[in-house]
Amino acid sequence: MALGVTAVLAFYLMTRRVCDCSNVMHRYSWYRWLCGVTQYGFLAGLAIFIMLMVYAIARDPSRLESDMARIEIYRYSWQMVRDNPIWGVGLGNYHTAIEEATRQFPLFRISVLPYALHPHNLVMALWLNLGIAGLAVFAIVVVSYFRRLRQTIDPLRWAGALAMISILVHGVVDTTYFKNDLSALFWLTVALAYVPKAEDASAGQKD
Repeated sequence: MALGVTAVLAFYLMTRRVCDCSNVMHRYSWYRWLCGVTQYGFLAGLAIFIMLMVYAIARDPSRLESDMARIEIYRYSWQMVRDNPIWGVGLGNYHTAIEEATRQFPLFRISVLPYALHPHNLVMALWLNLGIAGLAVFAIVVVSYFRRLRQTIDPLRWAGALAMISILVHGVVDTTYFKNDLSALFWLTVALAYVPKAEDASAGQKD
């Protein structure tokens, strides 16, 4: 579900950016109409997709079992954040910390703890692993990335934005950073916004 929502939102944002920056839009009313239909069509598709997912869950309540486990993980993770708001629990110490925090809750330890290897949420994962300072630095990097992206309509860089949006949206329900391949993907996506285009580099050499 998260990937589906990500795809629709990413496509909507990219379409909106292209439409807003296009000179054609200011000259032809049909182009403005087409952009409007496309953008609102994506939003309508997102709404329909969410309603279908809710309907599917309502027809099959067993789908909620894994979600309830995540909610329990979120609850204890947030309690750990409240207990350690400045420094977190330390890099790589999450499972040990939640095991200690749930010592008096045997049902959780039996049914959920084996799956609680991370908080299943990007914000809490950053906070607990790196502390409030690490979370703040990550937020600054992301904000700077999108501010940089606003200065261009280069399709390649906006394609990279799809990856970034996917990382952030999926990070609501999972930890999309603390693995070698995922962290590498994040920093490659950030770097893509700052690497000069080939024609810009050649122009700089001529000057």
